[in-house]
Amino acid sequence: SIETAHTLLNFDGVRWNGLFDGGWYLYGMLLNEAFSIREHLLPASEEIESGPDIVSIAIHSRHVSDSDDGSNIAEEKICLNHVLKIVRKKKATNKCAVYIMSDRVATVEGLTKESEMLGCRAIRLNQYTGNPENGNVQTSFQKEHGPFDTVDFIRDLGLVSNAEDGLISSSRSTATSTFLLEEMMVYNRRKRGINGGIVTCHLARTK
Repeated sequence: SIETAHTLLNFDGVRWNGLFDGGWYLYGMLLNEAFSIREHLLPASEEIESGPDIVSIAIHSRHVSDSDDGSNIAEEKICLNHVLKIVRKKKATNKCAVYIMSDRVATVEGLTKESEMLGCRAIRLNQYTGNPENGNVQTSFQKEHGPFDTVDFIRDLGLVSNAEDGLISSSRSTATSTFLLEEMMVYNRRKRGINGGIVTCHLARTK
């Protein structure tokens, strides 16, 4: 209602952050109610690793330049080690799962190997509907966005948003998809009764 909207808009910052995680929960609720992902695009239950006894982290590695093949994952590795260290200590467990989402094949493959080297299960789409070949295709749109646009992007969101503890992503100023992922993660956490914030690390990549 108009009255409810007016009340929400007049919350001070502390109350807003405490009740709605800075607005992420409300945006996630709106997204969930307005754009439900079709069931056949959602992951099977055995693909999901989360809960109080495991660290689950989402990585969304977005590339801006079509000349970037995604093979350099140095920034992602730094962030992954940083977030893992914090959340492992917080949850007092070494068991971990890393959900991987990227617009480059080389990034997905590299982060899969890195996650496994750190003792984590790497969770990713095992089969894409697109044709990734070497990580980039030649149409003007997909040169930037990679081969995993359209339906595969939705499938990625449906899978990776199940992570509960950490988010490694591009700067919010350069990726709308980062907003979507964080909104979905915060909303899913609240539905599961999880309190506290997500540990984040933003990639500095700008080109």
